Amino acid sequence: MQGTVDVETNGEVAVLRMSSGGRNPLTLTLRSDLINAFRQVRRLGGIRAVVLTARGAYFSSGLELEELEDAQISPTVADVARTIEEFELPVIAALQGPAYDAGFELALAAHYRIASGTAKVGFEGINLGLTPCGGATQRLPRLIGAENSLKVLLGGRRLPVKSLGLVFDAIVLGQFEAQYQAFAEAIISEGKPKRQTSELTLGLQDPMAFQASIADARASAKGAGRATLDMIRCVEAAGLLPFEAGMALEADAFEESLKSHVSQSYRHLLRAEARVRAQVATMDEGAWDVHKLAIIGTSVNAIGLAAVCLCASMGVIVIAPGEDMVRVRAGVRKQVDRILQRAGSTSQTLDQVIEGFELAPRIEDCVNSDMVLDLAGGSKEDQLDRFRLLGEFMPGHSVLATGTAQGGLAELGRQAQRSRQVVGLYAYAPVEVLPLIEVAQSPMTSQVVVAAMARFVSRLEKYCVFAADAPGLIGNAVQNALFKASEQLLYLGVEFEEIDDAMRAYGFNLGPFRLWDLGRAPRSGRLAQAMAEQGLTGRARGAGFYTYEAGQTRRAPNKQAVRIVHALREGKEGPDVYLSTENIQFYCVAAMANEGARLLSEGVAQSGSDIDLVMTLGHGFPRHRGGPMKAADLYGLLTLRKKMRALAEVDDFWSPSPVFDDLIKNGQKFGDWI
Repeated sequence: MQGTVDVETNGEVAVLRMSSGGRNPLTLTLRSDLINAFRQVRRLGGIRAVVLTARGAYFSSGLELEELEDAQISPTVADVARTIEEFELPVIAALQGPAYDAGFELALAAHYRIASGTAKVGFEGINLGLTPCGGATQRLPRLIGAENSLKVLLGGRRLPVKSLGLVFDAIVLGQFEAQYQAFAEAIISEGKPKRQTSELTLGLQDPMAFQASIADARASAKGAGRATLDMIRCVEAAGLLPFEAGMALEADAFEESLKSHVSQSYRHLLRAEARVRAQVATMDEGAWDVHKLAIIGTSVNAIGLAAVCLCASMGVIVIAPGEDMVRVRAGVRKQVDRILQRAGSTSQTLDQVIEGFELAPRIEDCVNSDMVLDLAGGSKEDQLDRFRLLGEFMPGHSVLATGTAQGGLAELGRQAQRSRQVVGLYAYAPVEVLPLIEVAQSPMTSQVVVAAMARFVSRLEKYCVFAADAPGLIGNAVQNALFKASEQLLYLGVEFEEIDDAMRAYGFNLGPFRLWDLGRAPRSGRLAQAMAEQGLTGRARGAGFYTYEAGQTRRAPNKQAVRIVHALREGKEGPDVYLSTENIQFYCVAAMANEGARLLSEGVAQSGSDIDLVMTLGHGFPRHRGGPMKAADLYGLLTLRKKMRALAEVDDFWSPSPVFDDLIKNGQKFGDWI
């Protein structure tokens, strides 16, 4: 054994088996051990062919997230691929399992390739804003041309090996070791030479078709990110430049993509997701499963959550008045059917899932449940009355949760006389689609109950982000900062349509004033009051900041709303700054980050990455921007503080949190707040 690589011999065949555990990621250690293993084979006598394969389910998953920063430390993936391709004996890559990104690049560098019929390959790095680093943009086009190569490289998907038949010399089923041994022996007996992919020309034989595919890819990539454009440029180089020149171009592109803000943002969110999963995994001790959930309420969110829990094999009872029962039953059945179809489920039928569903008219019918989730809303007094009643008859182990009373857990706990068992559970709508739930706790909430909620959320296959109970928790508080910032920018002379357009250009699906019209903004403040007085309450009423007339195909700014804004703007003078599209985006994101800083300082949020996860998964903050806290880090905290202080001369809303001073003084970023 050579470290993480087993070196075995079977007759005239040497077998190099990657054995670094798990998915065989191409760590620096494995890369070094692979090169040493080939050196070891060179010293062996009587060897005439080499098989490169792996132990375990994966051939190789490529570079792991935490290894990317070391990707350019020698030996690099390109160095290992060069060692394979230039080896003096035929090298056969034998893919017993999946090979992704850099793992697939090693296979492309081999002289021959054989794969199990169940194996998959692909390049997912583009989903992280990364280009290949081991020669894929140069070797793959030489095998299958530009059009097919770009489909693989830009698709970001995992593909069955049979879909890339020209890349593989054999695709086999069963007895894989015997199959690759026989394949290697046939290479030897037939005297086949090594066949360097870098010297092949099959995919380059029609230069006109090659260039036409490049032109089509560029036309389709208008507005795409830098990594996509660089990938196309590198594949084009495979048809125009010598192999080594193309490799140098790819290396430069990878280095640039690794440093890009887009890739840093994607990787930040992947780490945030992994951190949340790891945190939940450590909380299982003492937790119990929720076998039956009671939901009080008949809202769309209540129906969606009931369906999600049923599909997670929980029993669900919904407390609904008699007149709503037919609607709720039909709604739950419809949502369950959608979830099963979306998942392509074959293990459960609709009727089997619905067997776990009950409806009841009285709150006392919750009594046999492990957990009650109150989604009925209503006044504060109504909520307190329900929790007082639940505290009287629910079993001692039951969790009492609210999905509406943000910042009121302690009072609900006192009413129920169950302070240790009261939590907040805030599922983002549509709950059957969005993969996030915020779990809030008061200082009195039992940590065993919190762990049970983490377990509950995990069973729903959603991310669980913890927050201290406070108005707005994380998501709504930060989102409201965006609405407030947008209102403040109006007073500085920016039109609401400009703000919406700027934030859509930044990556949001809808701008803040379009969301305002959909009822997503708080109905407080001077602007909301002035709009309400004129009956401009949003799309449901036919007019808000925009008009929504029957047959209207394009949004149109509401002239009445424009006049209201101009009237409110009178007498307010802004600083001497040019509010360009980029400035609008900057100040909106700065306001969100500023609110995030407050949440961190007050202990409402545990980390900057939690805030970013909530905002990207729950509120549509563009993933390629990483979330407001990551965006602040990338803007630069010094720059952000300086520009906010300038606007703070006009309105205290823009005053930067003292957290910025502390981070800047200590040379830290929000990303360090873990």
